[in-house]
Amino acid sequence: SANVTFSVKNEGTTEAITDLVFDVSSISSKYNPQLQNVPATLQVGETKQVTFSIAVPSDEKGGKHSIGSLKITSKQANKTVDVSVNPKSFLTLEEVKVNGKTSGDLEINDVNKIKISVQNDYTKDMTDVTVKVTILDVDGDDLEEESDSFDLNSGSSKDQTLEFDLNNENLDEDQYEIEIVIEGEADDDTSHKTIETKVVKVDRKNHMIIISKAMLGSNVLDCSRQTHVIVTVRNEGKSNEDDINIKLSNSALKLVQEKKDLTLDKFSDSDNEYTAQFQLDLETAAAGTYPLIVEVSRDGTVEDTETLTLNVNTCG
Repeated sequence: SANVTFSVKNEGTTEAITDLVFDVSSISSKYNPQLQNVPATLQVGETKQVTFSIAVPSDEKGGKHSIGSLKITSKQANKTVDVSVNPKSFLTLEEVKVNGKTSGDLEINDVNKIKISVQNDYTKDMTDVTVKVTILDVDGDDLEEESDSFDLNSGSSKDQTLEFDLNNENLDEDQYEIEIVIEGEADDDTSHKTIETKVVKVDRKNHMIIISKAMLGSNVLDCSRQTHVIVTVRNEGKSNEDDINIKLSNSALKLVQEKKDLTLDKFSDSDNEYTAQFQLDLETAAAGTYPLIVEVSRDGTVEDTETLTLNVNTCG
């Protein structure tokens, strides 16, 4: 059983609250919800203490979750409050490592490994255990990965490693909150769920220019030999940059096109991205496959590269 005492108060300054009704009908009867010392009237500024109790079933799902609501109505005002229970979960989160370290940082433009160590502290074995990790609010979206289900004997622990490819993600904050959810079923049909959060910093350098997108308008040319390349670069570093070059090249085609002396604000400012478009006219190109090299440089030093493959066919 569990109980809580809460206050109800008439915060009005001119009239009493009358005909008060406390309704817990939305809560299942298996919890046997009970209310004591329920007032029918509250005078101006008056406060009353109400005791609310429930019986928690032995097979109740572990982890905090809602079981219904307490609705208070009267002639003058209404109020609804969510009612939650938080039974102990015996699936324990032992350790979290980001890229091999308990204090590890997220790596920009890379694949990140998050390892979760889970232990079964229950007296029974557990089956269908899963680990779900979510990096919250990355450029407006949540990034989520979930493990395959596995069994976990009583007293045993197991590691699960989930990978997050952040190559094409815009990490515009210095740190992110990670949510870890562990769920499983024990052999006595009890459910266990543990939710924990962790704040992880971003490993951000002073200077870091990346190619966030590079694409061909058409990667196969037949009789028409015109196409274009779109390249977007982004400043992921802490410093403003004013000597950024974007270069598109292929030696066999004698192709060299550049956008020079570009300016990009630091990662946290709005003008930290630039999109360039290169027009290609390859009427004299022989049939074949051509790698197009995209490079972005800062102060003459190449920061990032990407290769696009262009196929030129014989006309007809």
